[in-house]
Amino acid sequence: MGNNKMEGESTNSAAQITRRSLITKLGAVIGAVSAAQLLTPIGVSKALAYSRRANSADSDGLVFKQPQMLSLKRLCAVVIPKTDTPGADEVDCHGFIDQQLHHCHSANEQQQAQALLNTLDQQSVARYQKKFTELTTVQHHALLSDLEQAKTPFNNADAKHFRKLKGLIVFGYFTSELGATKALDYDPIPGEYKLMKRKTAPKGAAILPGYR
Repeated sequence: MGNNKMEGESTNSAAQITRRSLITKLGAVIGAVSAAQLLTPIGVSKALAYSRRANSADSDGLVFKQPQMLSLKRLCAVVIPKTDTPGADEVDCHGFIDQQLHHCHSANEQQQAQALLNTLDQQSVARYQKKFTELTTVQHHALLSDLEQAKTPFNNADAKHFRKLKGLIVFGYFTSELGATKALDYDPIPGEYKLMKRKTAPKGAAILPGYR
């Protein structure tokens, strides 16, 4: 995928600027290497062409079954929660991730994301006797803190897959209409799990074209 050209990229400097600005913004949050892996030309093209839906978690997606879509929606809400602006779930980052994984990622990466959501649900039931979607905010943070640190029952592979999924959540948020005009930063909370928060983009920052 990395050798593909976004349509018009070789002749349209605006397309290249858009990709570069995305790399800069996303790299500041998840790291330049991780950002570059997500922001292939085809990845950016598909992201900017995505039509967001209010009900994408109500049915099966391209990669995820409907219960997994609900879990993913809840995870998006925990990673980038609603404050004075909508959370990641409210701008359909879960639908975005389902599309990106289908079009831009390997079958193995799709299976890793599916397995991670299943693991979160299993461990939620084991620890709290409730599904992941039913946990309180405190319970979400406790579970995700252990996941991020690869604490038992989670392992290093789980933590790695979680980092990838978080990167896709942030990517989805940046390419929403709201995220195109906002910046993201890490906001440490008690424990090692890091929550996302928004902050106003610098004055004069460009609005990314092509969002839905």
